Amino acid sequence: MQTDTLKSSRIAYYTFLIVGLLGLFDIATKSIVRENYEISEYGLVSLGSFMLFRFLFGTSVAATLSAFVNIILSLGLIWIILALLFRKKAKKDIISQHEMAQEESKSNEKN
Repeated sequence: MQTDTLKSSRIAYYTFLIVGLLGLFDIATKSIVRENYEISEYGLVSLGSFMLFRFLFGTSVAATLSAFVNIILSLGLIWIILALLFRKKAKKDIISQHEMAQEESKSNEKN
């Protein structure tokens, strides 16, 4: 039971951390895209996702999907805060598992 929550906490931690770091990189590179491509709303990550979606699905679908990606990436700091919360939860789960294992070993030694 606890290993499932530990795995889900770790997966959520890494997912939110990656999305948050990509979002912060996207926010930091918006001025580069603005100067070179004269597009004011996208950073390099959003522009790359637009090009990928354009190649896979066409321009109209890519414009819609990249708008959603841009919204998600613009909340990069919030994703990093959520990742830290899940990291704390995973650490608590590890500590509680370790304590339970110690208690079991102590009870087995007594018997």
